[in-house]
Amino acid sequence: MTGRGFRVVEAEVSPNPEDVESALLVELTRKLGFSELGVGGWAAFGDRLWDLLTAKAEPPVAIVVAGLTPGRLHAFVRRVHNVLSLTEAVGLSDDRADRQVEYFFLADWE
Repeated sequence: MTGRGFRVVEAEVSPNPEDVESALLVELTRKLGFSELGVGGWAAFGDRLWDLLTAKAEPPVAIVVAGLTPGRLHAFVRRVHNVLSLTEAVGLSDDRADRQVEYFFLADWE
């Protein structure tokens, strides 16, 4: 991905955190270099995504998320869906939010 001009951000959710969603948002916030004001909440993360998506003259971003376990399939799909749909919603809400952001979710499917 770096050879294609992407900034690659690797995030790893620690195994078995008490609150997986909060742990995911905290990890993404830190790895993306976002302000930690309100860290761990979807609203604060959405605000920071807007900053990311509207940053001009910045390369596209590939975000690789590891450590989410698909053991509870519904919870896993919900987390992935929330991150993707929030990113899409922020991008659609403003014509200036045109920076390319791609997510890759790595999991052990055994």
